[in-house]
Amino acid sequence: MRKLLGAMAGATMIAVMATGMTFASHAISGDNVAPGANGHWKVEGNPKCGTAPAGGFNLKIEAEDLGVGTYGPIEITSYNGKYVSWRIADEFLDTYDANSVIVKGGPRAIVYSYDLYDDADTRLTAPRNYNGAQPKYYGISHVDFCFDPKA
Repeated sequence: MRKLLGAMAGATMIAVMATGMTFASHAISGDNVAPGANGHWKVEGNPKCGTAPAGGFNLKIEAEDLGVGTYGPIEITSYNGKYVSWRIADEFLDTYDANSVIVKGGPRAIVYSYDLYDDADTRLTAPRNYNGAQPKYYGISHVDFCFDPKA
C-alpha cells in the first residue's frame, strides 16, 4: 500500500517537477517557516498540482479569495498576505493526507512537501524578494493544496 501511495504522490508532483526546482532555504533568519513540512523547494514560474489520485483533491485559492475560514476540507487558520497557516478540517481527517502545498508569490513559488498523516502546518510563505536593502517575502498570489486519499 505504501508503494501505491508513493506512486500516487509522485504523480501529483509531476507538474511541479517539470517546471524546475532548486533546493534552498528561503526563510529569513530567525523565522520559523512551515515547521510541519518535510521539505520545501523554490520553483520558478507558476507550478501546479498534478492530477489528483482517485479519492484525492487539488484546490487552488487565489489571494483575493484567501482569508481565515473553511474551503471545503481545508481550514485556513491564519493569513496576513505574507504567511498562511492551514489544517485539514476535523471531518476530513480520515479522508485526506497532505501531499504538498504550493505558495506562489512574485516570479516563483515554494512547494512544501508532507508525509503521510500530516494534517496541518503554519507560517507558509512565498519565496523571498531580494530587491532592496532588506530581504522580505513576496506577497502571496495564490495557494495550491495537493492532497491524496487517506490510506
